Amino acid sequence: MRCQMHDLGSKTGAELSAAFCDLPEGVTTLDLSWSDIGHSKTAPELAEAFSALPAGVSTVILKNTDLSNKTGAELAEIFGALSAGVRTIHLAGNYLGTKTESELIEVFRALPAGVTILNLDRNYLSEKRGAELAEVFKALPAGVRTLHLAGNDLGRKTEGELAEAFMAIPEGVTTLDLAGNDLGSKTAGELTEVFRALPEGVTTLILKNNDLSNKTGAELAEVFNALPASVGTLDLSYNNLNRKTGAELAEAFGAVPENVTSLDLSYNHFGFSLLGSELAEAFGALPENITSLDLSYNHFGFSHLGAQEDEMTTLHFSCDFFSLKRAPELIQIFSAVPRSLTTLIIKGNNLGRYSCDDLRLFIQSMPSAVRFKIDGKIALSRALPVLYSLTLNSAGVGDSACVQVLGNTALLHMVLSFLEPAAQHRMTAYKNLLLSKIPAYVSRVSKITAMRLT
Repeated sequence: MRCQMHDLGSKTGAELSAAFCDLPEGVTTLDLSWSDIGHSKTAPELAEAFSALPAGVSTVILKNTDLSNKTGAELAEIFGALSAGVRTIHLAGNYLGTKTESELIEVFRALPAGVTILNLDRNYLSEKRGAELAEVFKALPAGVRTLHLAGNDLGRKTEGELAEAFMAIPEGVTTLDLAGNDLGSKTAGELTEVFRALPEGVTTLILKNNDLSNKTGAELAEVFNALPASVGTLDLSYNNLNRKTGAELAEAFGAVPENVTSLDLSYNHFGFSLLGSELAEAFGALPENITSLDLSYNHFGFSHLGAQEDEMTTLHFSCDFFSLKRAPELIQIFSAVPRSLTTLIIKGNNLGRYSCDDLRLFIQSMPSAVRFKIDGKIALSRALPVLYSLTLNSAGVGDSACVQVLGNTALLHMVLSFLEPAAQHRMTAYKNLLLSKIPAYVSRVSKITAMRLT
C-alpha cells in the first residue's frame, strides 16, 4: 500500500516522527515528493522521523525535496536512519550533483545495504568529472540491481569520462536507465567506447529520448554492436528514428544484440515519414529472437512487419491513429499481424467510430491464440473459444456500440472494458443484459461490473 504525505513543512520534528510512526499497517511505500523537507527540517529531525518508520516500509520516495540544502554529513545522518528493510529509494530532482565528490561518497555509503533500486534521475550529475562520478558510483550499495540515471545531461561528458564512470557502476546492476542524456550528441565511435564500458550483466537498457537519429544507419549499427550481449530488453523510444530511411533502419536494427527479446520503438513517429515498403524492410531486419515489440504512438497504417513476424508474441499498437484508416484497410492490417501473436495492445485508437459489423470482422481477423484482457489486468481466458486476451481499454468504443454488440460472444468481453456509464441504473441495466447473455460466467461478470460501480 502507498501513502503520500504533503504539507510537512509546518510540522515539528516530533510531529513528523509521530506521523511516520502512525502510518497504517500495510503501508510499504512512503511518498514524500515535493514536500520541502530538505529545506524546512533539520538533519536530526529527519533522522529521528525516518527512524520511526514502520519496518514494513520498503520504498521511500524523496523526489524534489530540496535535499541539496543539506551537507553530505547531514544527508548521511538522514539516510543512515532508514531501516535495513528499505529496498527502493527515489532521489530524483534533488540537485545532488552540486555536492562535492567526498560528500556524495559519504551520502551513498550511508544508504541501507539492502537497497536494490536507486533512482538518481535529474540530479545534475554531469557537474561532476568522470573520475569523480567513478568514485561516487563505487560508493553505491553493492546490492543495487536497478539504477536510474535519466536526465543528468551525461552527454556533456567526454567519451573517456563516461567510460570511466560507467565501468565503476556496481557489477550487479541489471537494469540501467540512461534516458534523456543527449547521448546522440556523441559520435558513433565515442558511443561505442561508452557502451563497451557498461556492466556486462545489464539485461535491461533504457536509451529513450537520446536523439539517436543524429546517427546514420551505419553509425547506429556500430553503436548497437557495442551494447552488452547480455541485454534482453532495449528501449529506443522517443528517438525520432523516423528521420532515417528504411534502409538505414534495416542496417541499424540488424545490429541489435541477438539476445534482445523485447524492443520498445514507441513514439518514433515512423508513420509520418516512412512508406510501408520502408517499414517492411526495417522491421524485417529485426533479430529473430524478438517476441515483444512496442510500436505505440507511431501513427501507423502499414500491414507488413517483415520476415520475422512468426516470432512475435506481443505487439503494442496503442494510439497509432488506426481510426484514420477505412475499415477494410484496418482489417487488412490486422489480418497480417504475426500468427504467433498471443497479446495485442491497441488501446487509444478510437475504434468506436467503426460499425459493430466492422468491429466483428476486425476481431475475427486476429490470430487464434491472441489473449483477451480486460483493462490489461483481468483475463477471462475461458470465456471465448478462440479470442481470449485483447487489451482494448480507452480505444473509444462507446455506449451505443456496446448495446448493439452484446449479442455477439466474440465482442462481449471487449465491451466489458468500456462500460462506464455515469448513472448507476444504466450500469445495472447493462449488468442484467450481460448476465442474460453468458449465464455460465455469472459470478465473474458480477464481480467485474461491481468493480465498475465503485
